[in-house]
Amino acid sequence: MAKAPKTAAEAVAIIDRAVPIIALDVRRGIEDMELLEASNTPVKAALGGVSVEAIRGHSPVQNALALMLALAMSRAFDCGSRPIEQQNKASLPLVGHYLNRPDVEEAILSRASPNPVVSRAEQQKAIEDFRAAWAGHLSDAPMQDALAKLRSIRDYEIAHSLLDAMPKPPTYGELFAGVGRAAELVVLAQRAAGHEISDFEGFRADRAAFSAAFWDAYVQGVKLVPP
Repeated sequence: MAKAPKTAAEAVAIIDRAVPIIALDVRRGIEDMELLEASNTPVKAALGGVSVEAIRGHSPVQNALALMLALAMSRAFDCGSRPIEQQNKASLPLVGHYLNRPDVEEAILSRASPNPVVSRAEQQKAIEDFRAAWAGHLSDAPMQDALAKLRSIRDYEIAHSLLDAMPKPPTYGELFAGVGRAAELVVLAQRAAGHEISDFEGFRADRAAFSAAFWDAYVQGVKLVPP
C-alpha cells in the first residue's frame, strides 16, 4: 500500500531540517573546489623542473579533493529512485518538491505572517523565486547531463565497485558549475523557508585566499627538496 503524502506541517519540518544540511554540503563543496582549483594550473606551472619524487603526492591530493567534491554534490542533488515523499534524505530535489506544494507554501506563509522583519508578501515572493529557479534548473540540459555523469560516477566508483565499463566522469568545470548552482538554490530555499541566509560568496573568497596560501607554501616547500 502506498504511503500517504506528508502533511504540510511534516513537509515544512523536513525543509527546516534539510536546508541547513544541504548548506553544509555546499560549504564543503566550496572548500574542496577552491583547494582543487588553486592546485591545478598555477601550482603545476610553479613546479616546473622540481624533482618528481618531491611532488608525487600532488595528483593523489587532487584526486581526493575531486572525490570529496563529487560526494558533496552527489548528496546535494541526490534524487533517489523511490517516490520523493518516501525518501529520507537532505537534498535539493526533496526541498524543490515540497516547496512546489501549495499547502506547504501556505504553511510557511502562515508562520511568516507575524514576522516583523519579513512580510507575507516578501515570503511569498521568495517562494516564487525559488520555484522559478528550480524549474530553470530542471530544464538546464547541460547541468542535468553533468549531474547524470555525477550519479553514474557515484554509483560506479564511490558507492560500489561495478564490473560495468567506467562511465565518463564530470569535468572539473561541470563539478564547479554544480557547486555554484547548489549555492544559488540553497540561498533561495533559505529565503523561501525564512531561514538565515548563508554568505557563500564571502566564504568562497575566504577559502580562495586560504587555498592560494596553502599551495604557495606547498610549492615553496617542495622546491627545497634536493633533486
